[in-house]
Amino acid sequence: MKRIIEAALQDRPCDLVLKNARIVNVFTDQILEGDIGICGGRIAGIGSMEGKEETDLQGRFVLSGFIDAHLHIESSMVTPQALSPVLLSHGVATAVCDPHEIANACGLPGIRFMLDSAGLSRMDYRFTLPSSVPSCDFEINGAGTLSARDMEPLLAHPRVAGLAEVMRIPDVLSARPGMMEKLALFQSDGLVIDGHAPALSGHHLQAYKAAGIENDHEAMTAEEAIERLQNGFTLFIREGSGARNLEPLLGGLLNAHMPLTRCCFCTDDKHIEDILQEGTIDWCLRKAVSLGCPPVEAVKMATLNPAVHYHLKNKGAIAPGYEADLVVVDDLKDFRIHAVYRTGQPVTEPAAGPAVTGQLEDTVHLPAFTAQDLEQALRKDQVIGLVDHELYTLNLPASSLTADDLASCSYVCAMERYGKTGEYACGLLKGFNLKGGALAASYGHDSHNIIAAGDSFEDLALAIHKLEEIHGGYVLVRDGRIAATLPLEIGGVMSREDAQTVADAALRMKKLARDMGVPEGVDPFATLSFLSLPVIPEIRITPQGLYDVKKRRFLDRD
Repeated sequence: MKRIIEAALQDRPCDLVLKNARIVNVFTDQILEGDIGICGGRIAGIGSMEGKEETDLQGRFVLSGFIDAHLHIESSMVTPQALSPVLLSHGVATAVCDPHEIANACGLPGIRFMLDSAGLSRMDYRFTLPSSVPSCDFEINGAGTLSARDMEPLLAHPRVAGLAEVMRIPDVLSARPGMMEKLALFQSDGLVIDGHAPALSGHHLQAYKAAGIENDHEAMTAEEAIERLQNGFTLFIREGSGARNLEPLLGGLLNAHMPLTRCCFCTDDKHIEDILQEGTIDWCLRKAVSLGCPPVEAVKMATLNPAVHYHLKNKGAIAPGYEADLVVVDDLKDFRIHAVYRTGQPVTEPAAGPAVTGQLEDTVHLPAFTAQDLEQALRKDQVIGLVDHELYTLNLPASSLTADDLASCSYVCAMERYGKTGEYACGLLKGFNLKGGALAASYGHDSHNIIAAGDSFEDLALAIHKLEEIHGGYVLVRDGRIAATLPLEIGGVMSREDAQTVADAALRMKKLARDMGVPEGVDPFATLSFLSLPVIPEIRITPQGLYDVKKRRFLDRD
């Protein structure tokens, strides 16, 4: 403390001074010209400063380090440590992460693995603890149920920021005791409670907010976004791999002249190859400005707004006493990154990650089955219809489709993979269009059972059996042969490999899937993985069968 005070008073030199900067001040919406003095990892002062080390920025813009307001690390398919240098290179210094993917597969040991791995990273990872494991009572996962009592010992961990997205909406609206215990536990500690409210509106949305839930990232339309803001939610504007909501949401808010002070950017689920190719929050900034958003307003959605929402003291701005997480960019249009500093130091590669236990690596235990068994399980009267660039699906009666539409449908299969029930179900999928093979994954939200799609039961069976052999991941079959694999050995959802290795494998597999007919509006990995999540309308498939999300019942159960 004494050192930074003396540096601010210019009684001693700063550790580092970034000279000739144009500083984005998110408190006054100004661009200030001057130097940034850094001491002990924090900002000592702004103006004319002197330091032991000085770097001339030559008039470049300096922003506070970006904050991703809601991220599932597991969706990148790499560990927190492997993801850290990638996110930092795109200016993301802090991410609020929900580890419910690994929690569903491996329970508390999976959460502790994420906390341990995060602790060895340069990134500042914060975690919200999973509220909805599993997402529905009927879901079969590897972990069973996580209760308030299970999570309570983790509340004191310095990286814990709140309760993760509350997906079990019926439990909230019916004031179910187990959910009420979780909400009360986190409210008593003053921690943030995250939301997940797809298609919720009116009095149901208000009741959900009245329960203490503070944000939502599931709005798909400007009308839904405005209703959430009107009801006091903080709106997380999502731009991931499968769900790309930034343009309709932000475009609608700008057209309606809505204030953006309670809006934040998040990626939610974004694969590593998309992060490397596009970026993350920097991609959101570029897209926001291209839609006509004032640049400083966009910057606040990436910095100050999420910091305020999650009570991240001394983050989200460039001011005395704030952490020196800084992003140097060439301009406020393309946000081309020139340099990134984390606590006043240039970003560096992390050390080796923690050892992975066998408990996390041995999670795929399938029932005995054949291609003929899958065919006999096929339900033909109802069809899951995909919507381009959305996670939302359409519940289509087969009788409403033409013969050509039905003939173009893929087969889709969900199979329990933890050796508990051995259940599986098969249905029809419109819009995936994979021809001449099958794509299978152990990454199937949120319980992460097997999800697979293709045009041949023989290829489906081959792909699923291969998943068990490689301990989880993705498998692509083409013309009756294994064409590509991407092992995800850690809980069946993350790889032990580095980010570039995983990205290269994913890109090769995606290209093959595109060559086999998967259209551009459909992400082969993300779209497939969400087909089994029974909390996003309209229709999903789980190992127990086709599930009508709106009616909250299986279609073959009256």
